[in-house]
Amino acid sequence: MMERWQRWVSLLAAVIVGISGAGRGRASLPSEDPRFVVGDSSGIHPLPFEEFYRRLGILMNVRDERLRDGQPNPDRQAFLQRVQQWGQQPASNGREAAMRAADLLRLGKIDAALNVLSPRLRDPRPDYFVAIVLGHIYAERGDWKTALRYHQEGLLDARFPSQVPGLNERQREWWEKLDRDYVPHYYRLRLQEAEERQGKTPAELARLAEEEQVLGLFPLPERGQASVQPVRFVNDNGEYEPGRLAAAERAKLPPDALAIVQQMLFWYPGDTRLFWLLGELYAAEGNVDAAFQIFDACTWGRQYGNRRLLMEHRHVVDTLRQRQAASRSPADEPLLGPSSPEPAAPEEPAPISMRSIALYFVLVGLVALVALARAVARRRGRGPLHR
Repeated sequence: MMERWQRWVSLLAAVIVGISGAGRGRASLPSEDPRFVVGDSSGIHPLPFEEFYRRLGILMNVRDERLRDGQPNPDRQAFLQRVQQWGQQPASNGREAAMRAADLLRLGKIDAALNVLSPRLRDPRPDYFVAIVLGHIYAERGDWKTALRYHQEGLLDARFPSQVPGLNERQREWWEKLDRDYVPHYYRLRLQEAEERQGKTPAELARLAEEEQVLGLFPLPERGQASVQPVRFVNDNGEYEPGRLAAAERAKLPPDALAIVQQMLFWYPGDTRLFWLLGELYAAEGNVDAAFQIFDACTWGRQYGNRRLLMEHRHVVDTLRQRQAASRSPADEPLLGPSSPEPAAPEEPAPISMRSIALYFVLVGLVALVALARAVARRRGRGPLHR
């Protein structure tokens, strides 16, 4: 039986993630309950898709400045209230400054976040979280080079805390792995893409967007390697087929790939390239419902409908999804209760033949002619005095 869900407060998560527990806190710090399940042998497990999607929606709501009935949406309001509680009192140390900057970053107040952290750069003992959050701030700006620099300085000048309240050793190691390996790799990928776009004309940029591929986060390059051939989501025949991934390509994915990308999206919720990658991972696992929901959100809400490969994959996933829904037998549907009978399916009307349609229009025409004849006869019978 799977271990019980563990509720825990992660200081690192609170610094950078700050999701659904935004209104609660310990010593005025946001709390976090990411619900990653740690198994004895299988490692870190991702959130169920529905729960992940809900939490990602909260993060996107926090960024939404539009008012609802004259007030910010509740998700954004929770962060605004915590920022107001600080008042004018400066942060007492680098850790607290990083927490405040993370809240401001979530709210989209990038300049204010930088103003909170800038004084901490002169601290005689650099704080790990100050540098890491600075990296996130510059990533939000699209300044990937500076983001990478600050992140690397955090890894060099300080160390990930040996103990983090609420994390066991295995959980702490997983968070440290992401900061050490995947975040800098992600920054380098995005920096390379940004450099490729420099100096391009609008037409050239549009062409690059059309030909854009899935973000190559997996696999990590070997030490000393500048780049590596990213995973291709194809079957053994080199074709895109949800639920079937070539063995050589699957070998490029770590066992916790889904959890890694989920967490990266909690850190960078607005990055559609990461979101697209998550959809491909779900499709590779055969979860076409989750994959289609992500692809559809990328296409419309995030305006990625001009990416040719994404649209091709969306069509394949949607076709398979509809086919599975059509072939699903009544036995596959959940019962309403332990002994509840399945609801009777409504009777479908018999199909209308073309002959019936033709007879219908003939009758309508005859009725119209009769009505017209009666009207003409009535008009003639009235005589000239009624004109």
